[in-house]
Amino acid sequence: KERLQVGPFELIEVKPFSEIRKEYIKMTGDAKDIETISVIIAFLLMNVFLGIVGTFRFRANARRGEIGLRCALGSSKNKIRRLLLGETFFILLLASIPGTIIAINVQLTGILSKLGISFLAGQEFSDIFIKRTIGSDISILLPIVFTYMITFVLMLIIIWTGTWYPAKKASDIQPAEALHYE
Repeated sequence: KERLQVGPFELIEVKPFSEIRKEYIKMTGDAKDIETISVIIAFLLMNVFLGIVGTFRFRANARRGEIGLRCALGSSKNKIRRLLLGETFFILLLASIPGTIIAINVQLTGILSKLGISFLAGQEFSDIFIKRTIGSDISILLPIVFTYMITFVLMLIIIWTGTWYPAKKASDIQPAEALHYE
């Protein structure tokens, strides 16, 4: 008999638990990967943020004399903040160039798919890029440009918020106090 009835329930089929487990892992495997990678990314971004805050706070303290001299010569607090934040933006711009080159090369090698990071691997993109030249079809560069812009804006936000507080503290320093240590 194919069907068994136990009270209001019917037993239609019997599957081994190993098959049920395989189906469950297949259904939730990518979701778990995305969740794990998202937690790792959030952890790394928090570390980057804290590193930037510490670095730029140390840098602002090391430049107390220069900042005090600028204040004594008539620079406003806004100008000092803009100077420190502008330097930060310039450093981000310089660091993004080799970072982009490395990211493109990692993408083209197909190393991400070998590591099991399938949703970031973009194997189709790597295959298309290898088969075509950049000059013949510019549309294959759109994923790279889009990813670069998202990453750049995210890093700009993190760096800007990480350096705003040290820049504000540095611009609030009294010139006499800063020049006292020089």
